[in-house]
Amino acid sequence: MCVGIPFKVIEIKESKTGGKPEDVVEIIEGEKTKVVKLDYVAKVRVGDYVIIDAEYVTTIIDMEEARETLRLMQEVYVPENETYFEVDVEVL
Repeated sequence: MCVGIPFKVIEIKESKTGGKPEDVVEIIEGEKTKVVKLDYVAKVRVGDYVIIDAEYVTTIIDMEEARETLRLMQEVYVPENETYFEVDVEVL
C-alpha cells in the first residue's frame, strides 16, 4: 500500500515525448521539483495540491485536506523535534 503525500503544482507544461504533446505538471517534492503526467485528471491549476502514483497525478485535493494530511504524516512518521513534511501550506 502506498501513502499518498500531497504535492503542490507549481507549473503546467507541455512535454513532447516521442513527438506527441503531453500535458504535464511540475510539482514541489521536498527541496526539488519533479514533472509528472496528467493522463488521469483534468483541470489541474497552478497552486492545486495533488496525489501522485507512478509518475501520474491521480487525485486533486483541496488545501485543507493537504494541510491535515501533511500534519498527520508529520505526527506519525517523523520523530519529535524534527520536520520533514511542510505542514504550513501557504495560501495563494
